[in-house]
Order: sequence, then structure tokens, then C-alpha cells
Amino acid sequence: GGYRDARTAIRASIGRNHDEARNYPEPVSDLYRANARVARHLGLDRDAQISTGNILRALQAGLPTEDYRHFSARLEIAQSLMAFHQYRTARRELAELAERARAAGRADVVAIARLRSLWTEYLEFPYGSAVRDLTALTRLTGTENRISAIGARMLLVRIYGERGDTGQKKHDVEHEVER
Repeated sequence: GGYRDARTAIRASIGRNHDEARNYPEPVSDLYRANARVARHLGLDRDAQISTGNILRALQAGLPTEDYRHFSARLEIAQSLMAFHQYRTARRELAELAERARAAGRADVVAIARLRSLWTEYLEFPYGSAVRDLTALTRLTGTENRISAIGARMLLVRIYGERGDTGQKKHDVEHEVER
């Protein structure tokens, strides 16, 4: 009963405070974040998704300039969509995040959005082009590409592990890029 009681308390707090997002965007967004988490535990998927979207809306109400808080909220939205197998919508959200992060000069967030998008593509189409695209990212050099290259390697290790291909050799990875 703890989750149900928690949800009742959180929803009551949201009811009292939702119109304060302009003045207190972070605390209000945190209420929505807590509601989304509890709703997921209770199997209330629709409520969880709505609350996840409201995290961003609360931040936008009080913080009109896109920053790390907005970027994090957009990642949460994409993750929520992925959890419910809404892969195409998740990729659209990630593309929007990448565009906004690029405009804000946040190459790190652009790289993370790209990696998540490729992971989402892989989840939807395991034998599509995502593995080839990730493999190509592993070849990037320079400090500006470090996040992309390391992240791509980590995702490939996960993919090959899930496929049971733990002995993946370098020439196999290169062959994947050529396809």
C-alpha cells in the first residue's frame, strides 16, 4: 500500500502546486517526476507518460531558456516513450533534443541524443543499420568526438553480448561498417 499512499500524497501536492510552475519550476517538475515514477510502479502507464511530459512543461513555464534541466527532461520523455515501445516518437523527441542542444552549443548533449536515437533504432530494427552506424562512430577521433566514440563502443558491447557474440573481433566490426 505504500506506493498507493505515496501517489495519493504526490497527486494532492501536484493539485496544490501545479499552477506555481512559473515561480517554482524545479520543485513542480520534481513532483511530476515523482508521480511518473510511482505511477510506473503501479502499472499506470498513461499517467506515467503524462507526468513525464509535464516535467518539461513545468520547467518551460518558469525557465524559458533551454538548459540542462530541459535537456534532462527531454531525455526522460524519450526514455519513457522507449519503455512503452513508442520508438519512432522517441526518435523524434531525441531529434528535437539534438536540435535544441546544438543551438545551445552543447555538443555533449547532441552526442548523447544521437547515441540514444541509434539505440532506439536498434531496439526497433535489431538487424537494421544501427549497428553499422554505431561501428562508424567508434572510429571517430579527437576530443570533440570522445562521447560518441566511447558511447558507441559501450552500446556495441551490449548489443554483441545480447546476441551472444562476446568474441566479436575487430575485423567483424569493420565488416559491419562496410555493409
